[in-house]
Amino acid sequence: MDQRELENAQFEIPGREVPVLGIGDDRPGQGLFQVERYSCRQDLFQNTHKNFSDPFTSLYNPATSTRKRAPSGTSQAKTNRPKLSSKMHLMVFIKIILKCLETDDPDPSVRLNAKRVIAECTKKNREGHPDYTPLEEAIERRLRFAVDDCHWNRAQTLMDHYIMMHSLKQPSGKPFKNKQPNFAQV
Repeated sequence: MDQRELENAQFEIPGREVPVLGIGDDRPGQGLFQVERYSCRQDLFQNTHKNFSDPFTSLYNPATSTRKRAPSGTSQAKTNRPKLSSKMHLMVFIKIILKCLETDDPDPSVRLNAKRVIAECTKKNREGHPDYTPLEEAIERRLRFAVDDCHWNRAQTLMDHYIMMHSLKQPSGKPFKNKQPNFAQV
């Protein structure tokens, strides 16, 4: 294969082909091309849930989870985070993830599905269903399954930022100034 063929090779993206054009391409209409914007949710949903009839009603099974877990002896970033009450943490995180879905994903069905999952978990928790008794854990498990990892990770990053900024505030609610305290006047 010569250099020209390598430059014009096509890379396979699941369900799509994107032509890679060389810089020196002088063919008319080939110099510019549009990149279609699609969310990472669409590709993940197509690849992950091919064999499920309704993935949002299936039970969570940690034994079949493909997520990698850190070894038990390693420290994780969660240990360095300031603590919020679990109810406050849940409320803020839900607001953040719904805002991420609203701004990032052009498909409104993902946001509506996330709201449905939250409402369903809350309802079953109030009914006393044993799988929904720690409400925070039930919502986290099912909501993480309902939204994909790119939205989840972005919301987690924003939540970490919120906690950091929240922990740097004075009791009055105003953020600290960057000035060093003057201990001579104290």
